[in-house]
Amino acid sequence: MKDTITPLNYTKEAIKDLSVMEKGLRSNAPLTSYIMRQVIDMLDSSVKFILPNCCDIIEPEEYRQTHFDLARLPYPVVTFEIPWFKDNVETQIGDFNISPSSRRIALCWEARQSFEPIPGCNSILNTYIDGGVFILPVSWSDDLKIWILGVGGMFFPYNNKLTKYEPDRTLPASRLVIDTLKENGVAKYNAAHFKAEPFITSMEFKDDLIKQVGSIERLYAQIIMDTRDELQAFIQACSVLNCENVCPVTLSTKPERKFINGRKVQPPEKNKRPSYTYKVLQLSETKVQSNHTGTGKSGGTKRMHLRRGHIRRKNNKLIWIRPAMINAN
Repeated sequence: MKDTITPLNYTKEAIKDLSVMEKGLRSNAPLTSYIMRQVIDMLDSSVKFILPNCCDIIEPEEYRQTHFDLARLPYPVVTFEIPWFKDNVETQIGDFNISPSSRRIALCWEARQSFEPIPGCNSILNTYIDGGVFILPVSWSDDLKIWILGVGGMFFPYNNKLTKYEPDRTLPASRLVIDTLKENGVAKYNAAHFKAEPFITSMEFKDDLIKQVGSIERLYAQIIMDTRDELQAFIQACSVLNCENVCPVTLSTKPERKFINGRKVQPPEKNKRPSYTYKVLQLSETKVQSNHTGTGKSGGTKRMHLRRGHIRRKNNKLIWIRPAMINAN
């Protein structure tokens, strides 16, 4: 496994596939076509981050209220590109089918009344007046070899409180997913609970989707199951981003000729450069000024991903501690 960060360029690939799909939907599904154009525009204009494999940057049992308090987007619209390579690929959890996807995009935007890319989505602000974030998955289908827009996503409300799981006070779709994850050993029985609401993107296909899965609650449950990884990636990435000693470092799209220790560094070939300007998470005390090759000015120091650490409070500041380093790929 390499130890330096390299551009993934998932967004460029996804936009190509979604653009083809959007054209095919214009006559028979104009609303879905419109939503897909909005998604393409957001993908293109968003601030983009590359995250480590499976966004594995917080210990699985480490979730605390602090993580949810810190889960705020750094920009109004953010795209997280995430490689998702696992030794054991899940294709079934209980009676839920899981479509294999080794490349993921989590498109996130902050809810605000002046911006509604999916008609009607902002109605959720009538319930959650403090606002929140929409998380929409765009996934590479390992089976179909194409990028696919999720039929729905999740809304994560701000001022979200970790609570004990109470089935009687949980929405039916969420209860179905939580119980399935616990019964199949994916989640622990004492795992804490937080609020997140599913939403549908393909309203014109809603009735057909309900017929396929059996009920509206089952459809919402499938959306929750299909978006849970991207939701967790949003929580982890944003909570770490808001730590005092973590800051984003930019991968430039432009080749730069650098001299390191008196030697000229050859810029990478065009097809290996980032398609967009990307940001990666770095510890501020170890950050070096560096170009898109991952090679820094100070003796060729390589830039690497954070992996598996903890958020702790020190001197009244929240900091990230004990990170190891690993490449996104």
